[in-house]
Order: sequence, then C-alpha cells, then structure tokens
Amino acid sequence: MTRVYKEEFRNSLVEIASHVVHIASPHDRVRIVEWCRRLAGISSDNINDAKKRNDYIQLLKIMVRGGQLRGIFRRSLPGEKIPPLGEAIGINLIEEVSKDLPRPGPIAPVISKKTLDGTAYIAINKIHDKGLLCYMAVTPDGTIDDSEDDDNSPIAVAKK
Repeated sequence: MTRVYKEEFRNSLVEIASHVVHIASPHDRVRIVEWCRRLAGISSDNINDAKKRNDYIQLLKIMVRGGQLRGIFRRSLPGEKIPPLGEAIGINLIEEVSKDLPRPGPIAPVISKKTLDGTAYIAINKIHDKGLLCYMAVTPDGTIDDSEDDDNSPIAVAKK
C-alpha cells in the first residue's frame, strides 16, 4: 500500500513542478519549494505518515493549479512533526476567525471551542474513513434570542 502512496506523491511533485513556474508571487514559489522539500523528507515507510504526507501534497497541488497559496501553506513550515492536515486546517481556521479562540489540540475525536464572549463557535469532528466535518457559527452579540417563537418551538408544541 505504501507503494501506491509513494507513486501518488511522486506524480504530485511532478505536476507541482510543472505548474510552479506560473505562480506570480516569488514568495509563494519559495514556499511551494520549501513545502515540497519538507514533505519529501517525511518517511513513507509508515502508512500513516505516507497518508499524512499525501494529504498535504494533494492540497498543495490544488492550490498550485489555482495559481495562489492560501491558508496553512502561506505560513512558515511547522516544527519537526507535521500535524494531520485536518488539525492544521482547523488551527488555521480558528486563528483566522478569532485570535480569542483557544488553540485546539490533536483531533481526537471532536474539537469544540468558542470565544470567551460567545460570538464565535467551531466544532471539528472526525468521520471515520471519510474525513472531517467542520461546523462554525458566528453571532453578532453572542446571545441567542429564543423569546420570539417559544410557543411554536417543537418542544413547546410537543408539551401541548
């Protein structure tokens, strides 16, 4: 199975190399090369590491095709250990939404965070063998007004 991941990774690198010359920003081109080198340095002997590496390279390939880097690839490379892609995207999303949200840890099985003032909420849930489900809600004042439709709510109707 790791052979399949190695082949997929190699093909993605070839495609990225052919498209990187069309990236307008020299800063983005340098980041692409840095990310490719870093990802190529991850061992593919372990199937989990190979899958994690391929998740990153596939997203990078999509962005290179689009001509612009976004999100996690705009930042400097993470430390020695690269987190799973879903976790990295979740952290990046939370940091873009609000600096007040606490930084999540590893995804296991659910991340559920809200700002101290209650204006933003994010939940990330791992769906076994399918990926991630991300939910985000934002309110202007951090409160939910339930007073308007109390008589028509499903709970109120069921009690009648």
